[in-house]
Amino acid sequence: MPIVFACPFCGEGYKLKDEYAGKKATCRRQSCRKVFTVPSSSQPVGTAASSAGSQAPVDAEALALSALADEPEVQRAMSVISMICKNCDHHWDVEVNKQGKNVPCPECRTINKVPIPKEAAKQDWRVGNQGLPSGAKQNFEKLEGVAAAGLGGYVSGTSIVAAGAAPKIEYEPLTLKQKAFRVSLVVVPLLLVAGAVFFFFRTKAATNTEKLLKDSLAEVTGEGGSTLPEYHAAVLMATGEYRVRAASTESTLESGFQTLQAARKKLSEMERQPIDRGMLMIDLSKIFTALAGEKSQIEANTRKSWEQMQKEVRQTLDEAAGLTKEFRIYMIHALAPLWINAGKGTNFAKIVKEASPPEESHDLMAYVGLEAIYLKKPDAASDILGMVDVSRASPFATALIKLTDQPADSGFNLVPAPPASPNPISRDDSRLAYSIEAILRGRGDVAKSIATRAGGTPEAIFRTTLLVSCFSEGPDSVAMIETANRYYQSQLRASPLSPWLIFLLIDQSQTLGKEDLAQQVIKSLSDETVTGWAKFIFVRNKMNLEPSAKIDETQADDIAKPDLAKIAASYARYWIVRRNTKKGDNSYFKSADNWAKITARPFGLLGAVLGAQDKTIKN
Repeated sequence: MPIVFACPFCGEGYKLKDEYAGKKATCRRQSCRKVFTVPSSSQPVGTAASSAGSQAPVDAEALALSALADEPEVQRAMSVISMICKNCDHHWDVEVNKQGKNVPCPECRTINKVPIPKEAAKQDWRVGNQGLPSGAKQNFEKLEGVAAAGLGGYVSGTSIVAAGAAPKIEYEPLTLKQKAFRVSLVVVPLLLVAGAVFFFFRTKAATNTEKLLKDSLAEVTGEGGSTLPEYHAAVLMATGEYRVRAASTESTLESGFQTLQAARKKLSEMERQPIDRGMLMIDLSKIFTALAGEKSQIEANTRKSWEQMQKEVRQTLDEAAGLTKEFRIYMIHALAPLWINAGKGTNFAKIVKEASPPEESHDLMAYVGLEAIYLKKPDAASDILGMVDVSRASPFATALIKLTDQPADSGFNLVPAPPASPNPISRDDSRLAYSIEAILRGRGDVAKSIATRAGGTPEAIFRTTLLVSCFSEGPDSVAMIETANRYYQSQLRASPLSPWLIFLLIDQSQTLGKEDLAQQVIKSLSDETVTGWAKFIFVRNKMNLEPSAKIDETQADDIAKPDLAKIAASYARYWIVRRNTKKGDNSYFKSADNWAKITARPFGLLGAVLGAQDKTIKN
């Protein structure tokens, strides 16, 4: 039998099954919503309302439960589902039992799928919709003065040491063997890695260098290369010099010398080019001289003996057949100091004697002795001049012999010195002998007076003052070179003067700091070949005398453009690049690759290779 009763608080009437008797319920009136106990039997609705005021006090627990209780679920009947056509946007309703099925649009008949309504999830008012995963860590506000277990940490070792709480640990000292072992664990692997890297890059660099050498050589001497023997000789000289200096085995050393010997063979094909041949011959002799080594180098197969180099230089100077005595004097002035300073002056004197015509050999050996006197090597000078046959020598050579044999205040026991001016001197060798004697005894004014005394040709006076300048020092030397230049400019510019004396004049002028005189001489020249080599000498002297001077390949173009195929210009380009690369400019390895073929490119690349090698070796 149903129980009929009213809410004891607001009087709302209820009719429930008797099975709910004694259970608690919440009033459904929104303005009440209080919890009460369903009575076991029906009560008059009016009396329930009237007795509300006289009922017992409200249960506090019931009130709390009613406040925290979830709202009753409201089942909202959904009979239709609103649809929107995806094709024509037509709105219409379909029965709820068609959810998830396909239905046609009443307007366009497009099939649309009926959506399945989603039930809204019940919100927990105690948590709220935070948009976070259910297991996400909550960012609770930290309370001041409250220690939390999650805030705990470890005490750092630094803090322990700073607080003085760290235990004192005593380590047993390591033995020397243990220390060496630990150091080796670090050092040995580093050395192995460094050695491997060094070996790799060194091998790669050597491979690249050898390729540059072969390419440059093939470009000039190979098929389609130059037909000019002077170009062949020049690139063979550079290639051979590099290979000999880089040699570490007997086979590589021999290969380098064979290349230099091939260059010498090309010189023999240049009979009609005495100036080109002579200049390259002197440089090839310098290369052979520089490649003579000591006993340790000979045993290591990196150098040859002086005796072997004596033979090579002798064979090179044998190619001077047909060249003048002035060439040989110029050659002696370039090569003799190298041999004399190495203690091999007599060896060089033998080379000169054997490679010169018999009628000139003793005078030329006297020039070698004069170089030794100038270099202040009296013992060497005495030994060299002792090789001169007095019976076959000129007064010049004999005077030098007497000069080394007698005290400084004694005279010559040969030809009496000529009286003072205006008495002339008719013999050129006597003029030179007495001028040299005076300058070596420190009598510069007397030397100049004798050298310029009447009786000789302008060429003889020029020659004497030039040679005396080469073997004097200070103001006396400057006065002599100025006198020689004055005679040249005033009386000899149009004369067929020996080019080797002109080259010596340029050399000596630059050595004494008279660059303007050297430039005047160059401007006065008309012969194309002589002018080219004169400019070459000027540029190379400037590089040697002024290490900081800025000199680039454009100065080789000033000698001759690459398309003119002048060896003096190509050879100057080689030396300019070599010098600049040695000073640290490595750009020529790339830039020279774009230069004109045969006459410029190979010489630029060879200069870069030799310059890089110059930086790494002393000899």
